[in-house]
Amino acid sequence: MLEATLVTLRQPLEEDINLLVSLRNNLVLQTKLMSLPRANTTQKVKDWLNSHTTNPQTIFFVIAEKKNNQACGYIQLTNMNFIHGFGEIGICISPSDQGKGYGKDAIPILESYALEIFKIRKIILKVLADNQPAISLYEKLGYRKVGIHFQHFYNQCQFYDVLIMEKLLDSSKKL
Repeated sequence: MLEATLVTLRQPLEEDINLLVSLRNNLVLQTKLMSLPRANTTQKVKDWLNSHTTNPQTIFFVIAEKKNNQACGYIQLTNMNFIHGFGEIGICISPSDQGKGYGKDAIPILESYALEIFKIRKIILKVLADNQPAISLYEKLGYRKVGIHFQHFYNQCQFYDVLIMEKLLDSSKKL
């Protein structure tokens, strides 16, 4: 369990399943995450969760409000490359909990953990180029724009540009 000011990053619990099912079935949210939304049953979400928590190239945590341990989203670092020292971050916060600083609080804790435990020195992310709130957050946290995939993500008869961002982690920081 990793603690920040507002949130705790922890392993998923059985009581988190309903929130995770709701997040995975939220079409607007999944589209913002560049996921092609599909109907998800509780069992499909449990299988997805199991595949993420048992994959040695993935770090997966539930983001929980520190004051009450209530799940409000999840954060993951996937496709970790241990030779070159990078991974791809993804974060999903419940729409009702967005804008409360939970993402801003969770990301640096995951970065420190990835650096100290797995020697991940660089984090990469992809975000829809028109998702300005997310881009602003990432820039405040030290991510820089490094490229763009033009007309890269298809959804509802339209192609969207995808911004590529990255951050080199500071090895002098400790958890």
